[in-house]
Order: sequence, then structure tokens, then C-alpha cells
Amino acid sequence: MKVRVTLNQSIYDIYPKGFDLTSVGKRLNFTEHHQSLAQFVDTLFQFDPSAINALSSLQHTSEQIADIVQQLESGTLVVVQPNSSNDESTLSST
Repeated sequence: MKVRVTLNQSIYDIYPKGFDLTSVGKRLNFTEHHQSLAQFVDTLFQFDPSAINALSSLQHTSEQIADIVQQLESGTLVVVQPNSSNDESTLSST
């Protein structure tokens, strides 16, 4: 399931591994920038805590954040800035 979030007036879609992402938008690469990855997940928590619950089944917030960071680092989750044609999608984390 895709999770759509809006952070700082930008839309991001977070997909689990296995989706065909060839035409959905620009994939964000966090593999070389651990600090920006941690900042992204922290901002995600601040602006959309429900997305954290949708992306991690752990109970405590600090564990959920660490879990999501690990999933993004390993490629289990992928963050995409959607193309403008994909902005109309209503599929979300709710």
C-alpha cells in the first residue's frame, strides 16, 4: 500500500518494495545521506504521525522512527516525489 504525505508543501509517496516505480515520479535517494534520511523521517513524524503508524508496526515512537529509517536504508520502503499527473491519486495511509 502506498502512503501519501505532504511535508513542507511537498507531496511524497512512500511505497513498499516491489512496486513498479518507473512512471510514478522522482525516487529520492537516501543511501548516501543518512542525516537527511533521519531528518526526513523526523519531519514525517512531526507533520503526519499517522503515517508513522502506517509504515511501522512497532509500538513506541522512537522504535517506529528507527524502523522506518532502517526500511528506507535497506530499500524495503521507497520515497517518491510524484509526477504532477500522479498528484491526483487519492490512495493514502488512512
